[in-house]
Amino acid sequence: MTRAVVVTRDAYRTEEMKRIGLAARKNSVELIVVDPTRTSLDIGSGLPLDRRGRPIDFDVVLGRVDADCLEAGSLFLELMEGTRPVINGAKTFRTGRDKRAMSRALARAQIPHPPVWSLTPQDALRLARQLPYPLVVKPARGSLGRGVALIREPRGLAQLAKEAQDPLYLQAYRPVRQELRLLVLDGCVLGAIRRLPRSGEWRANLALGGMPERVTVQEPWRELAVKAAAAVAADFAGIDLALTDEGPVVLEVNVCPGFLGFSRATGIDVAQHLVHALHRRNREGGRDREGARAHPRQIASPGD
Repeated sequence: MTRAVVVTRDAYRTEEMKRIGLAARKNSVELIVVDPTRTSLDIGSGLPLDRRGRPIDFDVVLGRVDADCLEAGSLFLELMEGTRPVINGAKTFRTGRDKRAMSRALARAQIPHPPVWSLTPQDALRLARQLPYPLVVKPARGSLGRGVALIREPRGLAQLAKEAQDPLYLQAYRPVRQELRLLVLDGCVLGAIRRLPRSGEWRANLALGGMPERVTVQEPWRELAVKAAAAVAADFAGIDLALTDEGPVVLEVNVCPGFLGFSRATGIDVAQHLVHALHRRNREGGRDREGARAHPRQIASPGD
């Protein structure tokens, strides 16, 4: 039996977590969902505590940090790292959950990626006429295509800048022949889908009604996806690729990817692959934890 802590606020609300839970039960993995905003931690040992102040014993960690608790979740993972093997740790979310850090990581790794800028509202107003159009404006920490807009002229950017309070993340728009999503786990590509936007919509996100189609993974896509995941230190990631006239380009790396539509289109049981990865990490942990189990630390709980 492998005991896995999942650092997330998603207590089986999403279909993805439900599927991970079902796959875990079928494959002798006990999941312990830990909300990083509501769970105490013994900092010395790096172990989370239950409500009675007792260390929670486990074998491996899966990070699925929600966007609304990025700082708390990343810090929680950072404090736990080094105690047990981790799939998607603190660096993964600090880099991959912020598009500015993600874009910089891709640039450092020399991965094809559209030109991007992070401009204060004041600079966006001042430089609006100097930027190339169209531009895609995205929330720096958004997901599922929410808040993404296509800006075709300086006037549109100026209007957004007047209403903005935070820096704007701007990405140069490139004509796309196809948009793909590849899932990478432990350096291997599980598969790929083509995402087709619904009628009247330019965004192909499945959460916005896009339709997935299974496609055969081409070697250039595979190589680029694996490099992109490594650039943001992600063991498990969804890589959005655009096929352009200049070749494949990485649009985005999602370090907490949804996979329901992907699984339906491809027949690939992503949740089971994740659970098998947890088993592998436990087997390959390379450390004897019996001493820690025999002598757990405990703090006094109220009323003891």
